[in-house]
Amino acid sequence: MDRLQLKLNNLKHSRIGIVSTVLGVISLTIFISLIFILMVIKPVDETQLVLVGFLGLVSLITSVIGFFFGIIGLFQQEAIKMYSLIGLIGNGIIAVMFMYFYYLGIVY
Repeated sequence: MDRLQLKLNNLKHSRIGIVSTVLGVISLTIFISLIFILMVIKPVDETQLVLVGFLGLVSLITSVIGFFFGIIGLFQQEAIKMYSLIGLIGNGIIAVMFMYFYYLGIVY
């Protein structure tokens, strides 16, 4: 049996699911870079802190959009839903972490 023809179905990965996963990776990259900026560089100027907060909001919005794309990708017919599920879980975790950190910032 030829290895190249061992395809069990003709389904392709959902493009919306792939977009969801890519948005999750972008959001995670921004999140890790913000942690690096706050821990290592320690911005002291007010404009630097505003920039860090703005990038945090951009990452949160990116994660929420990726979460909804993951939901949409799960309901697509005739598509493999692996990337949709990865994007849904990843973006959900990142969004919850950001909301928790914003909650901590408001309370304390």
